[in-house]
Amino acid sequence: MLLNRLFFFALCCLFAVLLSPALLKGQSAQQHQKDSLRALLQTQAQDTHRVRTLVRLGNLHTKDTALMYYQMSLKLAETLNFPSGIMNAHASIGKAYYNQSQYSQALAEHLQVLRMAERLGKKEQIAVAHTNIGNVYQRQSQYEQSIQNYLAALQLRNELRDSANAAGLMNNIGNAFLDRKQFDSALLYFVPAAQIVRHLNNKRILGIVVNNIGMAWEGKNNATKALEYYQQALALQDEIGNTYGKANTLMNIGTALGKAKKYAQAEASLKAGIALADSIGAREWEVDGYKSLWELYKAQGFIAKALAAHERYSALKDSIFTAEQTESINEMQARYESEKKAQQIKLLEQGRLLQEREISEQTFQRNSLIVGMILVLALLGFAVNRYSIKRRSEQRLREQQRILEDQAIEINEANIELHQQNEQLFALNMEKNEFMGIAAHDLKNPLASIILSVEKMQRYGSRMTQEQIVQSQNAIIQTTQRMGNIITNLLDMNQLESGGLQLTMVSFDISPVVKTVVDQYRAPAEAKHISLHFSNETDENIVCADEHALIQVLDNLVSNAVKYSPHGKQAFVRILRNGDAVRIEIQDEGEGISEEDMKKLFGKFARLSARPTGGEHSTGLGLSIVKRMVEAMNGRVWCESELGKGSTFIVEFPAAA
Repeated sequence: MLLNRLFFFALCCLFAVLLSPALLKGQSAQQHQKDSLRALLQTQAQDTHRVRTLVRLGNLHTKDTALMYYQMSLKLAETLNFPSGIMNAHASIGKAYYNQSQYSQALAEHLQVLRMAERLGKKEQIAVAHTNIGNVYQRQSQYEQSIQNYLAALQLRNELRDSANAAGLMNNIGNAFLDRKQFDSALLYFVPAAQIVRHLNNKRILGIVVNNIGMAWEGKNNATKALEYYQQALALQDEIGNTYGKANTLMNIGTALGKAKKYAQAEASLKAGIALADSIGAREWEVDGYKSLWELYKAQGFIAKALAAHERYSALKDSIFTAEQTESINEMQARYESEKKAQQIKLLEQGRLLQEREISEQTFQRNSLIVGMILVLALLGFAVNRYSIKRRSEQRLREQQRILEDQAIEINEANIELHQQNEQLFALNMEKNEFMGIAAHDLKNPLASIILSVEKMQRYGSRMTQEQIVQSQNAIIQTTQRMGNIITNLLDMNQLESGGLQLTMVSFDISPVVKTVVDQYRAPAEAKHISLHFSNETDENIVCADEHALIQVLDNLVSNAVKYSPHGKQAFVRILRNGDAVRIEIQDEGEGISEEDMKKLFGKFARLSARPTGGEHSTGLGLSIVKRMVEAMNGRVWCESELGKGSTFIVEFPAAA
């Protein structure tokens, strides 16, 4: 293939920035970077630069979205016959699977990189691939295979004089020996690794290695020496903000303190480490932490606590690894070794055949040289023309492919936006249906009642007593008032949602306003033999609010207290001072509000299980209007209730200066 251009670069180890105080700022910067790279894709041709941009976009995403970009990069790199891009894409896909604990898929990708790097003789990529393969085996506790791969990578790093990565590999090998409880062997690798990174002034890696040295000393049953190194590691991790490493070190300190029988300190350190690991999603540290906590409780004879810790430990451990993954990994490694040996045999056989053919071909080449030159000259013009046509065709094909990929991304984003709009339309349609239900039910029945009352008076008015006529007229008035209340609530809600509510915020004493509303409901309360009490427990009642809106809020809440209180009970309205706020409490002795009803208490058209005790009517809009009006006046409203023990609605406004 003409004009092949090869660019190779090594993958660096993965890093993460967790629990930063500037998290929101970081998210904004990352989103800006995503948008910039997407914009760059719109202008890039189907070339090696686009391959790298797709990988960079994948690095800014997680899980399936990251895999999508990596796979797009791989497909384009293969089309371009771009070896460096192919290896980079396979390595990125492998790390994505590794981070999702899909170890068999991760191993398959890294083995692809290893085969290709060995075929091309690229030491840097071979070392990276061996390191990644070792990481997969290490995570699966297959220490023999992990050590073999780490040692192969270490040899290459030493040849390349790469001391930083060599130190990292020595730390990994030490970890493998540590997990196999070969503590002296682990120290043989940890100690020189610490010396190298201390010389390089890499505090992050130094904190990790020093922590591992502490684990080796703990394994040798020297708790004093172990705690000395753990404290050094904790200080380094605090200094650089390494939350991931700090979680592990806290758990190690807890384990060492437990062996020293300092149980209270050990439990505190283990729980702190588990909480930190949970907050950053470090599941492997959570597993170790719960195992240590289980052993700590068992040593103290706390059976219930030990069982709970062991149950959590088992659940986390099972979720990370399955036996099927181990079997699949072993099969792939065996297949790779078999393929490698077969390839070596094939190469030796090909070398022998080439030597035999070389002798005969030399003679043939001499005789055909003149003829070949003539043919080359004759075909050169034709080849140049065909190559030009092919390049133009490939360019058009890559451009079409880029357009299709961009359109696929745009369609996906449009589908997400359309789905959100459909959800909003569904919610609005449900709200419209609620409104139509109220109009059809709550207004139709009162109208029918008025018509019946009028027809009754028209037919039998001459035979009705004056008292019966007055009763019918009062019934019509009450029904009309009920309809008026429904319409007023609907109009108020529409005004609140459309932004048409105009509030006049002034400072005033709320005491007379609250008392006036309470006095208005004494007669309805007495009709149900309910004692309605009012008390003002503070002299500082000045708030900044709209007086008419406050009256409407109180009217809803006090009327509800009377409406939902059984006959013969009591209701209380109190004005209190709560720090810098003035509080109004409306308490009843009704049946209370269930937990299910509390979730939808202040929603529009909310139909609760509680019913008025005197046949009164409710639209389900009153409390929604109350909440919106109170919040529009910079206040807050909530309810405290226990089923069977009544309810207390609380309104608070900031006290005015």
